[in-house]
Amino acid sequence: MAVRGISTVLDVTLCLLLIAAAVATLTVPGSQPPESAADETAEQLATATANVTDAVPTDDAKSRLVAGTQAELLGRAALTNLSLDGDPLAPTTAPFRAAVRDRVRRTLAWSSRPTSVTARWAPYPGAPLRGQVVVGPEPPPGVSVGTARLSVPVPLRAGLEVDARDPRSYRAVARSVSVAVIDATLPGAPGAGAGRMTTRERRRRRAIGAALGMREPSTTDRHRNRSRLRRRLTDRLATDVRGRFDSPEAAASALRTGTVEIVVREWSP
Repeated sequence: MAVRGISTVLDVTLCLLLIAAAVATLTVPGSQPPESAADETAEQLATATANVTDAVPTDDAKSRLVAGTQAELLGRAALTNLSLDGDPLAPTTAPFRAAVRDRVRRTLAWSSRPTSVTARWAPYPGAPLRGQVVVGPEPPPGVSVGTARLSVPVPLRAGLEVDARDPRSYRAVARSVSVAVIDATLPGAPGAGAGRMTTRERRRRRAIGAALGMREPSTTDRHRNRSRLRRRLTDRLATDVRGRFDSPEAAASALRTGTVEIVVREWSP
């Protein structure tokens, strides 16, 4: 009887082991899901160089060739697409962005999966002033999306490197941003006096002034015009940071003006 009892226990134990093995066999997938290629695409954008023509649709300015990595070109394209509260600030730069998108699309065409790339710039999270350019479609709902991120330095002169180490007030923080943006965005040397403005420059100043609610945003005096735009943009941003941050110090620490963020997303078709 003891032998039969031991045999019965062994039979039950063996049965349970076989059931467990069968369950394990059913729950382990036959193959691992393919790895995301977003990182590989991001690396390619960060290393592959290209030349893009900055076409100027006016008679008083010449086209120029812009060279850099594709990530740098995306960053520059994002900054040419600045808007304030949704109002575009650079109405003559669409041809350049189209050329950058076309070049990046050719790179994305080598990917085995649908891919989109977004380049974004904003002086701080949630700012009403921002720039963005998108290449590729949006992922459809419900799909698994692989994501990779990289940052590139702002491809404009160092004016966008805001110095807010002494944030005495919300307005001081806002002014550091507005001075950097106006000086880096508008053509011509800061402080330049009266002189003939190109059609492109005049249209850009008018767009910025209109977004800031200025009736007469454009004058022949570049220095005076630039100062007026700075003051109005400072007013707008000071109101925003005051309502968004608990202190001027918090606002200053949130500034991220020196880089453009690039997000690469890919998914299964």
